[in-house]
Amino acid sequence: MSRHRVDIQRSRDSFTTDDSDDLDTINGDVHSDDPLLQVIQSAHDKQRRFINRRNLLAFWLLGLCNNYAYVVMLSAATDILTESKHNESTITNSSNYSTTTPAVVYHSQSSNIVGKLQCNPLSAGVVLLADILPGLIMKYLAPLFIYRIGYRFRVILFVTSATASFILVAMSTLVAFWLAIVGIIVASISSGLGEITYLSLTSFYDKGTVGAWSSGTGMAGVAGSLVYAGLRDLGLSEMTSLLINLIFPVIHGMTYFMVLTKPHVEEDCIQDELLETSRARRVMSIDLVWREKIRVTKSMLPLMVPLLIVYYAEYTINQGLSELLYFTGMFISISSQYRWYQVIYQIGVFISRSSVSFFHIRQTWIFAILQCINLIILLFNVMYGFIPSIWIMFPIILYEGLLGGGAYVNTFHRISNEVDQSVKEFAMGVTSLSDSSGIAISALTSIPLHNWLCRSF
Repeated sequence: MSRHRVDIQRSRDSFTTDDSDDLDTINGDVHSDDPLLQVIQSAHDKQRRFINRRNLLAFWLLGLCNNYAYVVMLSAATDILTESKHNESTITNSSNYSTTTPAVVYHSQSSNIVGKLQCNPLSAGVVLLADILPGLIMKYLAPLFIYRIGYRFRVILFVTSATASFILVAMSTLVAFWLAIVGIIVASISSGLGEITYLSLTSFYDKGTVGAWSSGTGMAGVAGSLVYAGLRDLGLSEMTSLLINLIFPVIHGMTYFMVLTKPHVEEDCIQDELLETSRARRVMSIDLVWREKIRVTKSMLPLMVPLLIVYYAEYTINQGLSELLYFTGMFISISSQYRWYQVIYQIGVFISRSSVSFFHIRQTWIFAILQCINLIILLFNVMYGFIPSIWIMFPIILYEGLLGGGAYVNTFHRISNEVDQSVKEFAMGVTSLSDSSGIAISALTSIPLHNWLCRSF
C-alpha cells in the first residue's frame, strides 16, 4: 500500500512540472484502471494540451511579429523612394506627395503598343536589397557565433531592432534617404536572425509549431501590407502610418517572455545559461562538427534549391515588376495599386502557409516550376500589355502568393517530420538560407531589370 502511495505522489510531482512529459514516473505495477490514476492522468493530459495550444499561439505570434517590419518596409517601398529627400530633385512636387501622385515617367525612345512606362527613378528592388541582404549575411555568419548568445538576449535584440527600424524610416521623411536605408537594414538583420532562431527553436517543441510559425509569418504579410495600405489610403502620412506599427515589437517581447513555455531542461544543461533554450525534451542536438554540417547541408539541397528558385521568381515579380503592372484610369492611383498588390500577394502566402494542417505536398519542385512560369507571363505582360484588367491581375498575384507560401511551409514541414532529431535544429537553420538567398539574388537582378524595362518600353 505504501508503495502505491509513493507512486501516486511521484505522479503528482510529475504533474506539477511546466512541461509536457509523459507520466513515465508511474510504476507499471499500478493497474491502468485505477480510478485515482485515471483522474491524475486525465488532468495531466489536459495540462499538456493547454501547454501545447499555448506554444502554438506563441509561435504564431512570434512569426507574425518577426516578419512584420520586413513586410511593412516592402509595402512602403514606393513611398520610401518617392517621399525621401533623396528623390526631391528627381520627383516633381515630391514635398506635396499624396497617394494619388503619379510616378515619374521615363521618356522611352522606343514606340510600341504599350507606350511609355511610368517608373520611379529607383526600382523598389533598392528597398528589397536593403531589406534582405543584411539579414542574409547575418544568417550565413550566425552559425559562427549565435550559439554563444542566449535566446533571451536575442529576443531583446530583435524587439529593440524592430522598434528602431520603424522610428528611423519614419524620421527619414524629415531628414534624409540614407536614414531610411539604415532603418531597413536594421529591420533586415532583426528579421533574418529571428527566422533562424525561431525555426531552430521549433525543433524542441511539438511538430505543429512549424506550421504555427509559418502561418504567423504568412499573417505578418497580410497584416503588415493591409494595415499600411489601409492607413495610407485613409490619408495618413508615411511617418504616422509607420509609427502606429510600433505596437508590434511590444507584442513580440510579451509573447516570448509571457506566452511561450520553456522546453524541458535536462539536469546536465542547467549550468549553461547561454544555451538555455537549446535544451530538448529528452533529446539534445549533438554538437555537430563541420564535416557533419556539410553532410547535412548536402542532404538538404533537394529542398533548398526549389525553395531558392521559388523565392527568386516571386520577389522578382513583387519588387521588379509589380510597380510596372499598373492600369491607368482606375479608381485607385498607380502607387496605391502597388500597395494592394502586396496585400493580395500576402493573403495568398498566408492561406498556403496555414494549409499544412490540412494537407501537404512533398514534391516542392512543383512550386519552383509554376512560379517561374508566373514570372515569364508577367514579364511579357509588362513588355506587351496583354492582360486587359486589374481584376485579372489580382487573381494572378494571389496565385503567386499561394505558390510562395506553399513552397515555404511544405519544405519546413518535411524537415520537421523526416529529419533526425539530432540534426534537425541545424537543418532548419541552414534551409532558412534558401529563401533569403533567392530574395537577395532577386533584389540584385530586379534593379537592372527595372531600369531596362523603363528605358526600352
